[in-house]
Parts: sequence; C-alpha cells; structure tokens
Amino acid sequence: MKQKLPEGWTEERVKKVVDYYESQSDDEAIAEDEAALEMTGNKNTEYELLVREIYQAINSSEAVKTIDVKHNVRVEGRSGCKHQIDVFWEFVMMGEIHRVVVECKNYSDLVSIAKVRDFFGVLYDIGSARGIFVSKMGFQSGTKAFANYYGISLKEIRKPLNEDWKGKVRDIRLDFKMNPISVKHRNFDFDHNWIIENTDIELDTPFEIAGMSDEIKIVSSEGTELTNLHKLENELPRGWVEEVDKTHTYTFENAFISFPQGQKFKVNGVTFEYDVFILSTSSAILGDEVVKAIIKDVKTGKLRTVFHDGNIKDS
Repeated sequence: MKQKLPEGWTEERVKKVVDYYESQSDDEAIAEDEAALEMTGNKNTEYELLVREIYQAINSSEAVKTIDVKHNVRVEGRSGCKHQIDVFWEFVMMGEIHRVVVECKNYSDLVSIAKVRDFFGVLYDIGSARGIFVSKMGFQSGTKAFANYYGISLKEIRKPLNEDWKGKVRDIRLDFKMNPISVKHRNFDFDHNWIIENTDIELDTPFEIAGMSDEIKIVSSEGTELTNLHKLENELPRGWVEEVDKTHTYTFENAFISFPQGQKFKVNGVTFEYDVFILSTSSAILGDEVVKAIIKDVKTGKLRTVFHDGNIKDS
C-alpha cells in the first residue's frame, strides 16, 4: 500500500529534500543548523554554551587538560545518519577512543522520558559513547530508571536556588572604617649651636633639603637609624573623631636628622600639624554573582558548585 503524503507534498518534492540533505557537507550542515537557531532565537543555544563551558572547566581541572569540549557538532552513526550533538568531546586512553555525548534541554518544565528515549537512540547509533542528558529543571518520573538501566547520566545544571544555600554563607558584607590623617606642616627644632659650630650654614639664610618621608631619618650620634618621618607620621596620635589643626611634638636626645643628599643636622624635636579624618566604606561579595552554576547528579543527589573563576567545588 502506497504511503499517503502530507498535503502539498509529492514524491518529487520528497526526493529533492532527501537529495539536498544527503549532498550537504558537514560544514554546510552545521552552518544551516546555526542559521536556523539564530533565526528562531533559540535560547537553548545559550544553555548549550554554558554546559560546554562547564564541562570544559571540569575536564581541565580533573582530566586531560588538552581535551577540547565542542559545541554543536555532527557525529556520524553506524547507520550512516549524522546526528547533531549539543556538546561533545573525545579522547584516547590506552589506545581506546572514548566519546562523550551531551544532550542539553533548557526547558521550563521537567524533561519527559520520551526525550531520554530519543537520546538513547542517538547513542545506540553512534555506539561506544557515554551519554549525559542535561536539564535545567529536572526530569519526569520514569526517566531515572530508564537512564540508569541504559547507562545514561542525568544532570541538572542551573543557577543556584535558595535551597542550595541552606547551611552555607551566601553573601559576605564588609564595613570598613578608617582613621587617616593629612599632615600639613613639619617644623624641625634644630640645635642651633651645633649648626653654628659644625656647618657653614648661616641661621638666617634659607637652605633647601628634600627627600621622601621614609628617606628622611632620625639617627643616633653613632649613625644608627632610630626612626624616620614616615614612621613618625603613622604613629601620630588620633582618636575616632575628626579634628583640624591638631599638633604633636616628638623630642629627641642627642639625635640627628639625616637627608638622602647626605646632610646631617642635630635636631631636638619635630612638630607635626595635621588634620584627622573619619572615612567609612563597605564592600559585598554576593554569592549569586560569584557562582556560575550548580551541577546536580540526579542519581546520587550530589551537588557541585561551579564558580565564575573556573574553580569547581563539591557541595
């Protein structure tokens, strides 16, 4: 009995369609699939790419780092039929080729057992391939028993839910309060008698010396460093209250101030004039922004957390 064709179809039209697809190269077929997905705005593509990134990270951290996890490839089965595979990788171990085929469904509902049966058909035709079926929402009853019997791994890959954070730190919020100062003046109390007796500097004649605060040092008569201006500034007294034109004097006995240019003068003390400020800021580390996805093994219930930096942690 001759099979009835759908309305508008003829045997000639059917033959043209079959000939068209049989004559396509792999590159042409992939390009057509990608164009179709783009035209329909298929959100599943984004999900497939997410799954590819996650399995690439898993392979890089746990298995052979040179494995290339691919998206949207065609694999020829034993029947000669070429199957479009969402995520795929293969590697050679001990002379044997190992293939992993991943089917991704970005459904808003549970995946039916019919979809898993279809996937089993693809795996059977390819042969010698391990199958992973990934869903965002989970699977209907019956799919688990079917998948377990035929060795298909069922996974949920999704954004973390509130229940995933139970017993864990989700967000970290840090409040910082700082008490900085701004030094306005540094007044040195030089030993004038020592300067007159040991240098050619006239007291009423200005002279210039320069250096960074950590380069200008207070040393003993033997040349041992006692402190420097940077340390003295950090040790200036301050309270947790804003103050303006605050002053503090450090006094020294038989000490000298030493500059980077080599000058050294006896000094009795130094007075700092400074302002005190109170600065507050806060920072937050939000778990939902740090975690890229949660992987749940449907069979065992085991959870793994995938972070945006590529790290993967068992939950």
